[in-house]
Amino acid sequence: MLAQARPLWGALPEGALRMQLLGDLARAAQMSADDLGAMWQVGRQAAAPRVDTRPPAGAALSLPTRRPLRSAGRPVPAASADLAVRLLLRHADWWDRLAADDHHLLHDLGGEHGALVGWLEQQLTDHGTQTWAALAEALQGHDLEAAAVRIVDPASLDDRHEFEDLQRVLHRLWVATLGDELQLLSRTLPLDLERIGALNERIRQHKLQMTTRAA
Repeated sequence: MLAQARPLWGALPEGALRMQLLGDLARAAQMSADDLGAMWQVGRQAAAPRVDTRPPAGAALSLPTRRPLRSAGRPVPAASADLAVRLLLRHADWWDRLAADDHHLLHDLGGEHGALVGWLEQQLTDHGTQTWAALAEALQGHDLEAAAVRIVDPASLDDRHEFEDLQRVLHRLWVATLGDELQLLSRTLPLDLERIGALNERIRQHKLQMTTRAA
């Protein structure tokens, strides 16, 4: 088990999660974390080489057989959720340009954000693409009206955004959501090392997309 785990563990970035997994692996192997660290030469220059876990060029970032997990009671990043919903309410036509996985991600935001996403999708289904002015009128007297007005922030309606701005904030939400799933998996024995490696690669890809678009 340790022989199979070593290259996958070594591919993880330095940090608290990597050291936590070291302790979990040590307990599964019925040995101390210090002994396993010494055996794997943790912190030394002679550490085992990293393996390339990257998918082939052009491979999809999503794993269709599993839905994103979120720790119970752990909120999404409020600023990112606000911005994602704000951009969609101001530019409802962007909804159809998003992938199905992004739709699921937005619905899974929960709370007023998820409720507004669900309301917006129903409006688009029933009435087609609408401006924010039309959506604001449809929201009058609705339970979500106050939340929508707060999130859209009418005082900044003159701000200009592009579709790439929405893509960038979705990458941030994916990083947060996949990070939550990674934390859950790291506390579940036996460790699903293949899944952990795949999640770590997806997070790396989303971070890379954020950097590339920002540049």
